[in-house]
Amino acid sequence: LSAQAVNSAEATAGDAGLLRAQILLDGARFSPGEIDAGAGSNTRGAIAAYQRAHDLESSGELDAATWKSLNAGAPDVLVRYTVTAADAAGPYATLPDDIMEKAGLDALGYASALEMLAEKFHASPKLLQRLNPDAAFDKANVDGVANPRNPGRGT
Repeated sequence: LSAQAVNSAEATAGDAGLLRAQILLDGARFSPGEIDAGAGSNTRGAIAAYQRAHDLESSGELDAATWKSLNAGAPDVLVRYTVTAADAAGPYATLPDDIMEKAGLDALGYASALEMLAEKFHASPKLLQRLNPDAAFDKANVDGVANPRNPGRGT
């Protein structure tokens, strides 16, 4: 799974196509849930809602008409992001596994920089690791990491 493949408007099948669709749907404010390049009921629901809102046949499937609409004027969906010193610094905390213990906490923060970045980009930590197998998410770096961008929200 590469940024080049996912950024191509020709990416309409497989993991690259599904990831592209999830990011474009999220950017258009039709949440597919956690962006993970996986098919699921949230993604199908987002596709169907997008189709209804754009006067397309509401099948919940990524057909040619839906791709044409999603891809119209779409920017690159994966862009570079530089992990900053603030990203790496946190604060991060070890969180309890027990839900009742979590309920007693003053705040429910992030356990790691990877978890924070995944939340920031509406993506699963596993997806960010898959896109960036050599990245050190807990260290500031200048090379950057590929991340799902949010085309409709400018982030």
